[in-house]
Amino acid sequence: MITAINCDTKRTFNSIRTSIKNSFESIKQSIKLFLISNFLRKEIISMTYIEAISLLNDIRTDSAPVDAINFKQVEVDLSIIIPVYNAEKYIGKCIESVLEQVTKYSFEVIIINDGSVDASLEVIKSFYSDKISSYSIMNSGPGHARNIGLSKAKGKFILFLDADDYLLPNAIELLFNIAMSNNSCIVEGNFYYLQQSSFSLSKPSYPKLTIVNVENDARTVLSLNGYVGGRIYNRYLFEFASFPNYKFEDTIIYFIIIRRAKIISITSTPIFVYRLHEESESGRSNKGSPSNLDTFYIISYLINLNNKLNLEFDDVLYRFMLRQLGALLYFRNSMMGERVVDALIVAAKNLLDNYESFVPTTLTYKERCLKKAIQTLNKRLYKVCLYNEF
Repeated sequence: MITAINCDTKRTFNSIRTSIKNSFESIKQSIKLFLISNFLRKEIISMTYIEAISLLNDIRTDSAPVDAINFKQVEVDLSIIIPVYNAEKYIGKCIESVLEQVTKYSFEVIIINDGSVDASLEVIKSFYSDKISSYSIMNSGPGHARNIGLSKAKGKFILFLDADDYLLPNAIELLFNIAMSNNSCIVEGNFYYLQQSSFSLSKPSYPKLTIVNVENDARTVLSLNGYVGGRIYNRYLFEFASFPNYKFEDTIIYFIIIRRAKIISITSTPIFVYRLHEESESGRSNKGSPSNLDTFYIISYLINLNNKLNLEFDDVLYRFMLRQLGALLYFRNSMMGERVVDALIVAAKNLLDNYESFVPTTLTYKERCLKKAIQTLNKRLYKVCLYNEF
């Protein structure tokens, strides 16, 4: 009896101590945010919204077309879509990794040669399998290539695989077993990074198999990555929601596709290898490119798409929007000069002002700081929010 009482007392004490610690941390963060927000020397942007949009449109106009997709009837369990652009060194390993999958589930491989000018097409043609269908198009970017793949797909589920990445053994079997057991719309696996000859395991979203009911726990999607690959998706998620023909077209994954799902399963087991090299999108530096303005332009497109699909404008969407207007927007575009940064912040303020009625009560301190910086056009505070952890 005494031991039981002591255990209960210890648990109560630990609970109180944790509560006090969290309260103290919350107060400390509030004070820090107050001091930074109110006593940091201000640098207010003096540019009108019309001037900002005019400047941005002179660099790159927002007029990206969108592909309409007509899905084919379902005939197999999985369609694996591989867009290829100048990947002669890697596409062979990629295709081999798919064809070597041992699984009870049926699958097809759809390869879209996106205007490659190297020997990629010759490598693709060297593989003979009734599972493979290949198509060649003019170079249009990975989003359009994936959309072509979607229009050809006969699978109930879709897996996107970049030409320089490859699947690990048993990937399809693992993902599908989880999907079938949990009625999942999306199943996400972990992955290895491969740079030169060095492998490193990515930190998983969750340390063990986790089943998420998005409707009941929508905020959980905030912890998921925005990669296109490494998941199987139920094809219905892409109905009326194809990849937009913007740069950073994969933004649709966390703005729309993940939020559209009902059940998401996440396993910490690695299922593919994500290759980093100079020729890859991840390996190239495109800072200063006018196309990086799509970081901003794509937001309005995806919000409009959210409304067309009758999805709720929830706190998750607001927080995704705020994230996009922070570090991603700044670091992708800062090389174009301070005037462009000023214009983007002014345009961002107009966007946030339009959705003020949707501001969540659950914003973090850093998110509140960023929101205040943008809406007061305080560029110094904006930069402080990007570089500081709260």
